Amino acid sequence: MSIHQRFKEVRKKLNFTQSEFGEQLGKKLRVIQYYEASDSSITLDIILLLQEKFNVNTDWLINGNGSMFLSDNEKKADSGVVSTASSYNVPERLLILLSKLKKEDLIRVEGYMQAIVDSYKNKDMQKLSS
Repeated sequence: MSIHQRFKEVRKKLNFTQSEFGEQLGKKLRVIQYYEASDSSITLDIILLLQEKFNVNTDWLINGNGSMFLSDNEKKADSGVVSTASSYNVPERLLILLSKLKKEDLIRVEGYMQAIVDSYKNKDMQKLSS
C-alpha cells in the first residue's frame, strides 16, 4: 500500500469527505484529490500536520509500519522533541528536525549535506581511478 492509499485511509477513518479533509488541512479539494490519486507528492508539512492535528502515526503513513494512529504514550514521547530513541528512523527524524528550521538555517544545512555527498563522490572517484 502506498502513502497515497494510506492518506486516503486516514481521511476515511476520520469520516471526512475530500472537501472536508482539505478544509481541515488548509488545502483545496483538488489537492486532496491529487494526493489520493498519486498525482502529487504528499509534503512533509502535511504529514506533520496530520500527526499534530489527528494523531496520525507518521511511520505508518510513510512506511506502513505500526498502527494508523499514535497511542497516548507515543504522542507524549513525541511532543516536540525528536529523540534517537523515538520510533522514527534517521531520515524521518531529520525531516522532522529540518521542518522546524528557518530558511537561512536550511540553506546552511543544505550546504553541509552537499559537502558530505561531494566527499563521498570524491572517494568513489578515487577508488575507481586506483
